[in-house]
Amino acid sequence: RHSRSTAPPSSVRVATMATSTSALALLAGISSHRVGISRPKRAAPRARRIPRIIAEASSSSQARDAFVLRASLASSPTPLASLIDDPDASKAFDVVVWGATGFTGALVARHLAKNAPDSLRIAVGGRSDAKLCSLVGSMVESGDSDVLLPMLRGDAADATDMRALARVAKCVVSAAGPYGERGDVLVGACAAEGTHYADLTGEPGWMRFVIDSHDATARATGARIVPCAGFDSVPADVGAFIAATELAERHPGVKAVKVTSYLTKVLGGFSGGTLATGWRLAEDARERESFCDVDGLVPNAVEGVTNAAQTPLAFAELEPRYDEDLDAWATMSPFAPCDVKVVRRTVSLLEGAEGAEGAEGAEGAE
Repeated sequence: RHSRSTAPPSSVRVATMATSTSALALLAGISSHRVGISRPKRAAPRARRIPRIIAEASSSSQARDAFVLRASLASSPTPLASLIDDPDASKAFDVVVWGATGFTGALVARHLAKNAPDSLRIAVGGRSDAKLCSLVGSMVESGDSDVLLPMLRGDAADATDMRALARVAKCVVSAAGPYGERGDVLVGACAAEGTHYADLTGEPGWMRFVIDSHDATARATGARIVPCAGFDSVPADVGAFIAATELAERHPGVKAVKVTSYLTKVLGGFSGGTLATGWRLAEDARERESFCDVDGLVPNAVEGVTNAAQTPLAFAELEPRYDEDLDAWATMSPFAPCDVKVVRRTVSLLEGAEGAEGAEGAEGAE
């Protein structure tokens, strides 16, 4: 159970609005061709597809097509460090799924390959050659992909690898957590290279660090940094937005002050990455200190002044109690400490956009 309310106007490039497959395609903003080898069992399409791609790549204006084709045909993942100064690799991919061999990363990669437009150039990346090859091969065998996606291998802690990743991609979707341990280098590289970025973090203390460290750079390069684009915190963020919008439409002039959301049915369980993040949150002093600070992500928030009516989160709320509105026993969601901060940041960014003049104000609220 979470409570949220409004916050003062502000406009900051680093944002926390929900992201979907279609939104990622819009972030990439390109009309080009995804290339690769057709599934082996479709012999005829394969014979037609490769000559067509080679013909397209023969033009000097299609150097990137040739690079993507070579990456697709490679028998092993391409080392990211080898691409750092390759002009043909610059922004060659619309979306790179980083950490694609993990549980969530594989789901993202399969969904994109199966549902994204054919015009979207997709690549997968990670640190294990064997796992990347296994993933790409299984995607073709299962029918999730008609092509062998290009594979990129690198180390999340290596600055050169992450800078190269940011250079070859227009948008990076990172599923490699915990982000507080292995996400700083990639976010910094994306901000510096003007590469859009989305992840699945639920670590508000780390997000505060990212905003403080990379917001100015992201503003300068035009990068859109979108953390919390997964279960943390899409349901809460979009749900609060829809509830507030519906209230305003039904009752003109009335503004939402608080939104309470309930999780009444949740399917599935926790992945290994989510469990690892949970342990890190418990051990990280930065995350523990930010637990009760509902305005921890709100720009220029002043404790007790920004919203004096907002009740801080408290560990006591974890105790089950009977909720009359729900007519059932309920407790605070384990996602609440992150969700409430994300929703309040989104409110502040949207209000800032409404009060800003020009395109920059609108772009500041993702």
